[in-house]
Parts: sequence; C-alpha cells; structure tokens
Amino acid sequence: MPAGNDWVNIIVVIKKRGAGMLFLSLLFMLAGMSLIAAAGVMVTYIIIAGGEKVRFRAPRDWPPDIKRWARLGAYGLGSIILGMSVAMIAT
Repeated sequence: MPAGNDWVNIIVVIKKRGAGMLFLSLLFMLAGMSLIAAAGVMVTYIIIAGGEKVRFRAPRDWPPDIKRWARLGAYGLGSIILGMSVAMIAT
C-alpha cells in the first residue's frame, strides 16, 4: 500500500498519460454499462420465467440466481464509478 506521498506520484504519472488513461476510463465505463444492462435483462427474465413472488425489500429471501445477477450489476456500477474517477484524475 503506497504511503501518503506516493499517491501524489501516482496521480502525476496518470496525468502524464492523459489520452491513454481517458481511453482506459472509457473502457471501464462501457464494460460497466454492459454488465448493468445484462444483469437487468437477466433479473427481469428470471422473475418473469420463475413465476415466484420476489420481495425486493427482503434480499435474504431472493433466489440465488437473482442474487448472482444483482451482484454483477453492482460490479458494473463500481466499474462505472472507477472509470469516472480515472477520467477525473486524467484530465
């Protein structure tokens, strides 16, 4: 884990490689949007095809498939946030 001053050096290196880092941030955001879209479609399909009642305010009772796809959607959201953070640092 870098010390406090090392983070400044990491940010300086990222700023020197601006265009490449912006492209990388774009890839992270596109991958995140793809994950969220796929997870949304699959959760909808599982709910429609399953025919069971899903209470969204009680995630402990969700079927395992819905939990898995919801977790992938959360990873997609994290990827988008990471991409936006890298874009803000690189510009």
